[in-house]
Amino acid sequence: MTTETVVLLVIVGVIVTAIALHLIAIAATLRTITTTLTKVKGGAQSIKGQTEPVNAVITAIAGDVAAIDDDLEGLLMMVGEAQAAAAAAEEPPPPPKPARRTPAARRTQPRPAGAPVSDGEVVIQDIVDFDDEALDPQRPSMQEAVARARSGV
Repeated sequence: MTTETVVLLVIVGVIVTAIALHLIAIAATLRTITTTLTKVKGGAQSIKGQTEPVNAVITAIAGDVAAIDDDLEGLLMMVGEAQAAAAAAEEPPPPPKPARRTPAARRTQPRPAGAPVSDGEVVIQDIVDFDDEALDPQRPSMQEAVARARSGV
């Protein structure tokens, strides 16, 4: 064997070794990927199992949505017909003007004590200062004044 043949065999051996190491590294990476994909597959199957009951609910909701859509279309048709009928109808007559009321006469003088009260009139007692209640026994307390006003006396 000549030197050239030996060098050629060494170079071929180095190339084959490099390719073998590269293939071994690819095999190790593929093994890691296989492990990861097995875990992902298990998780996806678990999710599928947990979401199977949702399919029936979604189907029922889709049926309800279709019924609601049909009802809304019917309602829109009815509203359109009502609007067309209202547009075709005659203009209603204007409402009558409200009757004018004359205001009640106002008093300039306070009502004397014990004066009779007419129907619908409210009596309000004039109580200005409550600090001197203890000094003036004839002046009613606030509670008494309210009770008198409610009773109409």
